[in-house]
Amino acid sequence: MKVEPRIDAVFVPVTDVARAASWYSGLLGLPEADSTHGGMIRDLPLPGETGLILDAHAHARGEVIDRRVPLLMFCASDFDEVLAFARAQGTSVSEPEDIGSATVRYLDDPDGNRICIKVSKS
Repeated sequence: MKVEPRIDAVFVPVTDVARAASWYSGLLGLPEADSTHGGMIRDLPLPGETGLILDAHAHARGEVIDRRVPLLMFCASDFDEVLAFARAQGTSVSEPEDIGSATVRYLDDPDGNRICIKVSKS
């Protein structure tokens, strides 16, 4: 058996699947999908091969999630729309950080998961 060298999906631990789905759908401009697994999972349709799965199972089991480090990174062409979304949602956004090849900002989803947004330098 050989594991394929690709990521099928990223699991994001959440406490409230509907709230998280609304937030991520708004951030990414995606339609909201229906919950599955007794309302504990919501798959968000992403273009390409990798999926995004909002998962409330860890919270339901009482597990503590370390939310201090970025969970995942999305790309953007600029930060204007990200900042507008964050302000409308009451989400804080970090100051820009130059990492050499790109500039990043961090924001927290409604569960406090740290998300990185990257804008590549032209």
